[in-house]
Amino acid sequence: MKWSASRAAVVRYRASSASTSVETSAADGNPNPWESCLTEFETKSLAAYRGSWPNQAYSLSQNGATGFAMHSTPESLHTLIRNLGLVWSDAVAGGVAK
Repeated sequence: MKWSASRAAVVRYRASSASTSVETSAADGNPNPWESCLTEFETKSLAAYRGSWPNQAYSLSQNGATGFAMHSTPESLHTLIRNLGLVWSDAVAGGVAK
């Protein structure tokens, strides 16, 4: 988490928005402190994915607002390819399926 939070794009995004630090995000009502480690693009993409395909796994390196965004189905994970980037899943919390 420390590495992800220190990415230049994440630091710039947190500095320019109301985003919270990694340490305080859970205390401030964000149930998932990993979200404070996302870039602006990843945050917007995650919101779009959640709106269209809730509780799936998402490829945050792609724009979730497009119809071609990579995401899972309720039954199976999408194909993982080389240089995939970040895959996010709301359906798993702490390694245990909800």
